[in-house]
Amino acid sequence: MEKSIKTLVFLFSLLFLYTIVLAEVKVPSEIKFNKEVYKQVYQAGNGKTSDKVTEYLKSGETLEKFEKMFSIWEYPNAKDVKIFTGNLIRNSNTSYKITPREILENDDNTETMASLIITAGNVSEYNIYRVLIKDGHVVTYQFSYRIYDKPGTPAYKKWLESLDKNETEWFKAMANMKDIK
Repeated sequence: MEKSIKTLVFLFSLLFLYTIVLAEVKVPSEIKFNKEVYKQVYQAGNGKTSDKVTEYLKSGETLEKFEKMFSIWEYPNAKDVKIFTGNLIRNSNTSYKITPREILENDDNTETMASLIITAGNVSEYNIYRVLIKDGHVVTYQFSYRIYDKPGTPAYKKWLESLDKNETEWFKAMANMKDIK
């Protein structure tokens, strides 16, 4: 009987731990951004002791090659929105070319939005980051729009025109994102 109780306690403990782990990684399976639906395709980290990323793509796109992506990042060791945003824009730890476009801050330094273009070879990615404090640490909502063509080409110039045309709308959509989790 004592062995049965120990076994039962052990199994209950495993079930309890499994439930806690599931609670930590629970995120929505899809997100709507700017009238488009993005479905969860990737997740890594836990947001408690390590950085966590959850990535969403439109139907038919892959992580290897996509046009648009929405991501949620949690940085448990980052506590200051302004410092985080500055580091994001000036990231000197990368060999990519980073071109800031726009930075918006609220008056109490609790939230910022920034847009930039990151270029590496023949891949350029426009990003809007909404950086805020949630659960005592920095969380970012990120929208990415990519092109697989070298800067200066006609396709790249058309892509830049698309950015200029849509950036205000994307910023408004990002500002209107409600609490996702």
